[in-house]
Amino acid sequence: METEISFTWRRERNPKDYEIKNAGNRPTFTGIIRDDWPRIRAKRVALDQYKPLDELPDLYGQFARIKSEADAIKFVRAYGPLTHDGLKGKGDTIYTIQRQAESMAAGHLHVGLDVELVLCTLHATLAADHNGIHLKIEPANLLDALWLQFAQAVSRGLANRCKQCNALFATGPDAKRRRKAQFCSVECKIKFHSLKRSR
Repeated sequence: METEISFTWRRERNPKDYEIKNAGNRPTFTGIIRDDWPRIRAKRVALDQYKPLDELPDLYGQFARIKSEADAIKFVRAYGPLTHDGLKGKGDTIYTIQRQAESMAAGHLHVGLDVELVLCTLHATLAADHNGIHLKIEPANLLDALWLQFAQAVSRGLANRCKQCNALFATGPDAKRRRKAQFCSVECKIKFHSLKRSR
């Protein structure tokens, strides 16, 4: 049975059409996301539709590189809010974006053996057409789509770690990199071999 992944999302046409709420507030983790934590939200000035999973087959790798508040803001400005809260006015919590990216970059979530953690929500339907029956999967939001894209890459052996900087990166034809590539960039490859020669 063929599986079709269908996902359309929205982003502001102009990257400047996002605003930061509660800038400067520093979250103290209590297990509860608070409304006074810094958030980024779309002003909803001119939203364009696009298909991130089709257009950007290695978007999860870019997401996993988020290290700072500035990185999180830059990612949302380029690819749109990660959740419906971000899209519809409440805003995405910048702290949560960073923690999700760190978890993806680490490739593990420190889940106990007897605990199951739900990473994302997917809507699945069985559809039939002249080609037969196929499974259609739709992520609920961009964050869920990124986790799905990451899981697919890992299961196909298309997510590698850079030998130099340990960053997660995509390989394979969609990412235009050899499947067994060892470096995320030419710079990392040069740096690795330069350090190796100097030892």
